[in-house]
Amino acid sequence: MKTEQSQKAQLAPKKAPEKPQRIRQLISVAWQRPWLTSFTVISALAATLFELTLPLLTGGAIDIALGNAGDTLTTDLLDRFTPSGVSVLTSVIALIVLLALLRYASQFGRRYTAGKLSMGVQHDVRLKTMRSLQNLDGPGQDSIRTGQVVSRSISDINMVQSLVAMLPMLIGNVVKLVLTLVIMLAISPPLTIIAAVLVPLLLWAVAYSRKALFASTWSAQQKAADLTTHVEETVTGIRVVKAFAQEDRETDKLDLTARELFAQRMRTARLTAKFIPMVEQLPQLALVVNIVGGGYLAMTGHITVGTFVAFSSYLTSLSAVARSLSGMLMRVQLALSSVERIFEVIDLQPEHTDPAHPLSLPDTPLGLSFNNVDFRGILNGFELGVQAGETVVLVGPPGSGKTMAVQLAGNFYQPDGGHIAFDSNGHRTRFDDLTHSDIRKNLIAVFDEPFLYSSSIRENISMGLDVSDEQIEHAARLAQAHDFIDRLPNRYEEVIGERGLTLSGGQRQRIALARAFLAHPKVLVLDDATSAIDASTEDRIFQALREELHDVTILIIAHRHSTLELGDRVGLVEDGRVTALGPLSEMRDHARFSHLMALDFQDSHDPEFTLDNGSLPSQEQLWPEVSTEKQYKILAPAPGRGRGMSMPATPELLAQIEALPAATEETRVDAERLRTSTSGFKLLSLFKQVRWLIAAVVALLLVGVAADLAFPTLMRAAIDNGVQAQSASTLWWIAIAGSVVVLLSWAAAAINTIITARTGERLLYGLRLRSFVHLLRLSMSYFERTMSGRIMTRMTTDIDNLSSFLQTGLAQTVVSVGTLIGVVTMLAITDAQLALVALSVVPIIIVLTLIFRRISSRLYTASREQASQVNAVFHESIAGLRTAQMHRMEDQVFDNYAGEAEEFRRLRVKSQTAIAIYFPGLGALSEIAQALVLGFGALQVTRGDISTGVLVAFVLYMGLMFGPIQQLSQIFDSYQQAAVGFRRITELLATQPSVPDLGTNRHARQAATQPLLLDDVTFGYSDDPILENVTVQIEPGTTVAVVGPTGAGKSTVVKLLSRLYDPNEGAVKAGEIDIKDFPTADWRRTIGTVPQEAHLFSGSIADNIGYGCREASTSKIEAAARRVGALNAIAAIPDGFNHQVGERGRNLSSGQRQLIALARAELIEPSIMLLDEATSTLDPATEAVILNASDRVTKGRTSIIVAHRLATAKRADRILVVEQGRIIEDGSHDALLSANGTYARMWHLMA
Repeated sequence: MKTEQSQKAQLAPKKAPEKPQRIRQLISVAWQRPWLTSFTVISALAATLFELTLPLLTGGAIDIALGNAGDTLTTDLLDRFTPSGVSVLTSVIALIVLLALLRYASQFGRRYTAGKLSMGVQHDVRLKTMRSLQNLDGPGQDSIRTGQVVSRSISDINMVQSLVAMLPMLIGNVVKLVLTLVIMLAISPPLTIIAAVLVPLLLWAVAYSRKALFASTWSAQQKAADLTTHVEETVTGIRVVKAFAQEDRETDKLDLTARELFAQRMRTARLTAKFIPMVEQLPQLALVVNIVGGGYLAMTGHITVGTFVAFSSYLTSLSAVARSLSGMLMRVQLALSSVERIFEVIDLQPEHTDPAHPLSLPDTPLGLSFNNVDFRGILNGFELGVQAGETVVLVGPPGSGKTMAVQLAGNFYQPDGGHIAFDSNGHRTRFDDLTHSDIRKNLIAVFDEPFLYSSSIRENISMGLDVSDEQIEHAARLAQAHDFIDRLPNRYEEVIGERGLTLSGGQRQRIALARAFLAHPKVLVLDDATSAIDASTEDRIFQALREELHDVTILIIAHRHSTLELGDRVGLVEDGRVTALGPLSEMRDHARFSHLMALDFQDSHDPEFTLDNGSLPSQEQLWPEVSTEKQYKILAPAPGRGRGMSMPATPELLAQIEALPAATEETRVDAERLRTSTSGFKLLSLFKQVRWLIAAVVALLLVGVAADLAFPTLMRAAIDNGVQAQSASTLWWIAIAGSVVVLLSWAAAAINTIITARTGERLLYGLRLRSFVHLLRLSMSYFERTMSGRIMTRMTTDIDNLSSFLQTGLAQTVVSVGTLIGVVTMLAITDAQLALVALSVVPIIIVLTLIFRRISSRLYTASREQASQVNAVFHESIAGLRTAQMHRMEDQVFDNYAGEAEEFRRLRVKSQTAIAIYFPGLGALSEIAQALVLGFGALQVTRGDISTGVLVAFVLYMGLMFGPIQQLSQIFDSYQQAAVGFRRITELLATQPSVPDLGTNRHARQAATQPLLLDDVTFGYSDDPILENVTVQIEPGTTVAVVGPTGAGKSTVVKLLSRLYDPNEGAVKAGEIDIKDFPTADWRRTIGTVPQEAHLFSGSIADNIGYGCREASTSKIEAAARRVGALNAIAAIPDGFNHQVGERGRNLSSGQRQLIALARAELIEPSIMLLDEATSTLDPATEAVILNASDRVTKGRTSIIVAHRLATAKRADRILVVEQGRIIEDGSHDALLSANGTYARMWHLMA
């Protein structure tokens, strides 16, 4: 027997053979807005040119004050072109003010257009990512890992946006670097040559650091994506996590991954500390050399003091540019790996595309034929013809190929051999001659696990079709869904939770059927699409189907006896082929078919699975050796290769990663306290763990501030005590002092790089762990009303933004405030009158800041909320990819996502507009203030009131004063994002579970062996009760079946017993003790749960079976599989127990998933077994074997079985019939048949 989808994950999507040029791809996206891109670059260049002119004018003003008006080219030109009657100094000041205004206009243009361009590119990349994923066929969908893709759609796309926003400034800074050197060369070639010696050192540092930094950041981002993947998988599988009380297990996994991420990011910080501070401080050394060399040239008369000051300003500017470029270098390294990762997704290609010259189908009824179809050893010569208007039912054991045939019929995969075709009046049209859209326009498949969107029921039925309310209601009536929809508060406008989790399994299936009926395809394929629907409702559905869709060709995959009656013919599928086909009356005489469907035909064949008699698989079959490779992936591991590299990095990059030093640093955070704390979220508690690190960061930053404050004073001393005093020795002493300052600043920056990273990463680790632990404490109601994408945003973007601000923002705030106080103090000490002039613009800045804060706060809050919505819609769109393709609503899903993304783009552009007005405005005000100070100070120098050195120092200090004001404004930018993140994290951590874990009674294991009692229980998920005043006692060791129509409250009984919910009224008791009195984990460990939808986690089959017991040995895992009769089924899967399960188990058939889920429940040897339609996807023979196995191990075990198959219920000691929230019948099978009530009618209908 072959696994139906065992090799899907090996079919990795095709990629271009040559290595793509990612930057070229990014530029091509940006160039889709050529005018905007061009204007952004032009604005950046204009702002650079205007800025470069200011030092020349400043130097000219100083020379004019000293009476050297004609000694330089600048002063000579100003003197020539100054109108008569106007002083040259006035012209200089007026020109500086004009340039400040022009620079404001150009900087506004750069910021606004760069923001708009980057948001546009981010928007386009989002949509390209979505469209690329939507185009993937079955192999591609099986391969992608949702968590990895979601991580790239959030973090990496944001990094791409930051890169594009930064590129104009990067271009401007490069141009500024070159032009500054040119101007310096024009001013003084000797000084420039001395400064330029350092340029090769800078280039070497940049080039040498690039590869190591890129490899380290790329590796860390992969680890971050692994963490996101784990969160996503835990959230989507939360029912299983809670049912087996494995919150600690998942927390341990996250803790381990977060620790590895911490170590890798600290490795990146250490590499950064080696190179970036050197890039920042080398120009400072050049400034020290300039003080000696330039001072000497000014002292000897080779250059003027104004030229010396201008040259020093350019050298200072060169230093600032070098610092800026070094910071950009680090961000570029991060962003380039993000560009690589996001374009990997965009470049994914489907394995099969539409034909170049497709055929068209006739507008006549269509049949469906499989013609000698082979597929990866799953289907082997599969031959089946369904005539137009005919209904064929297929049955077969798990893994026989039924589901694979449905997937091929839906055109998600292509046969390796043979072909599938539509038949019409003797004419055959092969699928490979048709487009995907044409195939799905005429054929719709309804899967056993329907996907519903978190939107209204109306939208879930219409699926983008332009239909009336009457048509939707009619389709719902056909699917027997109208009655339960009509009872909902908002009827068809009721918004259901993500994946429809607020509805029962049967209700979800009926909505899925309704949308298929509404589409009225010519061919309808049902893959066990009524497995969660009771027999009487199923019968009414198919009666309506025969009456309304009599011309539709129907292929049904089924396991129920009642479904067999619907078929004109019935087929048996075994080992990937149809081994028997004919009318049911003939098939009853077929031995294999009769045995499989438990039709009492006596034959000598062994059952599909054996327990402990007959031949069992060997250890080599069950536990074969598999290879394991290191993996950097967005794709799921391929079976047969362990965790193989389904999308590997380049060999060069892997070699660079292997060459990196080991990432071994520990977090040194009290993780146990974070995991056990239940108090509200307080920042102070986080800060306590890193308070000394924060103090060290601030202290080291203050060293850098002191170094910056020292240079204006050194310049003043050089001019007054060196140049004008004609003292060469003073210049040398100043040079020595300056060198010491630079070396101290260098050392402080290197150490601070590591400590800052350590501080931030510890905070980030603590926030992640604290939030994740609390998230797992929340009850099922939270997960059913909150979209996974929104939860992912809380755990990624919000935490990252808050941590980033706590990491650097607060320290920078302290430093900026300290710098501001220090500069204002120095200004006041230097000259009180000039200080008043300088501070005259501060009130204007305060008013503008208050206005900006009010506007930007509102816009940031709105944009962050919209970002959550964008992420949530993306996550849901990827999860429902196959459903969207099946119903040809990719465009509607895409348009919905595009609309949400466009709203986010619009809000961010508004925010960017406010930023573009505000920040350049601060710069313009500071330059105007400097112009006023320069004019007033020059007059004072002319009158001899102050020295030239004082004026120069004052101008330099003013440059330092407005820098912190701008920094504080920029910090406010990150504060806005952090504040939104903080509010939402606080809301998450303030959310209290609706099922509080307050129990202290540690005797749950003993109580679970006592009678279970629902004592006058009333419960509803909303205001409408699902169960009303239900009282029933279940004796220990008995098996109780719960039956009734879908939506009656059967699964709710299971949820209450496992305490996923607490009753609104009444109590659930075990041994006369309210189960609330037990610790929740203790109680759930006494229960083995098999839900309707068997959720499996990524990992091996053995990992999934052993999920409920962390210490499970291979022998214990194998024993559990043997007890449920799964050994032969597992041995037939490639790699056996070591087979790597795809995301949510999608590379296994539904029957195989259910067998693994049964073994998972059996392994913990529970006192209570809850089976919620646990065998709905198994054929009767296999179900009988499993139930026989259960009979053998349920002695002394209380079992509650929710069942639609009454043959399952018949085996129970007692049957409860639930209808409209009440138990209307209670008794044994024979007693209920004798009562001739609801159960008897259901039984006779099934029979």
